[in-house]
Amino acid sequence: MRKPRSLEQLLDSDDLSAREAGLILIRSLGWSEAAKAWPKAVAFTLKTPRGVGNLVEAEAMAIEQILLARDSAPSPTAGPAAENPGDPSKIAALQRIAIGGNPERSGAREPAARAAVTACARVISRYRVILVHGPRGSGIMVANECNNQFQSRSVSSELVFVDRERLVSGTDLFIVIGGGFMTSVEVDIAVSLGVPVAPVPGTGGVADEMAKRIKTGVLKQPPEIVTLSRMSKTDDVARWLGGVMERGWATTT
Repeated sequence: MRKPRSLEQLLDSDDLSAREAGLILIRSLGWSEAAKAWPKAVAFTLKTPRGVGNLVEAEAMAIEQILLARDSAPSPTAGPAAENPGDPSKIAALQRIAIGGNPERSGAREPAARAAVTACARVISRYRVILVHGPRGSGIMVANECNNQFQSRSVSSELVFVDRERLVSGTDLFIVIGGGFMTSVEVDIAVSLGVPVAPVPGTGGVADEMAKRIKTGVLKQPPEIVTLSRMSKTDDVARWLGGVMERGWATTT
């Protein structure tokens, strides 16, 4: 099975289609977020001609500037960044984590889903771990916060397009925050592959539906995930995630 490429590999590729895939991701994040992490690169981009005929070339040049400026650009100083820089030497018991779902599919629970994204990012950014996600939704939001808000240098991001089996296969845990129909497809695939599914309760959509199934015993999962399904506070979820990141878990019940 072909290993998914990171965003950095996409942007630095000689393959135009790979670079265009990277562009899709950057556009989905928005340049405002990029400006926080790479102010020099974004300033360059704003000065670049953006005619229809040279749009791809212009953005490719901007990407090169992003790659060059990434290490030299000043880091954000606001918010909780200084409290959690990430420790590259701290290896988690779970080394590959996939995140699915989407706060925008959470209805009235969207604020709770966005709070869960931040809570998960705060915990994950402390470890040397591979975070697997799609081009939009909860996963990329967590990756973005690990990178920008918490300034983690220990989290590696792997972007997966379209292939939902590739998103979850070979991972130690599939975290679900909110989500709609396509997230439920990913959950079914994860269950069929034996990947533990950890829906964050209270975040709406598929996550709440899965949490109820686990809590009532309809869907069998590791006992630690059964414990998660009964939680109602974001802080408790963060502590739970920190625990399994440290020690892993027992066999499925």
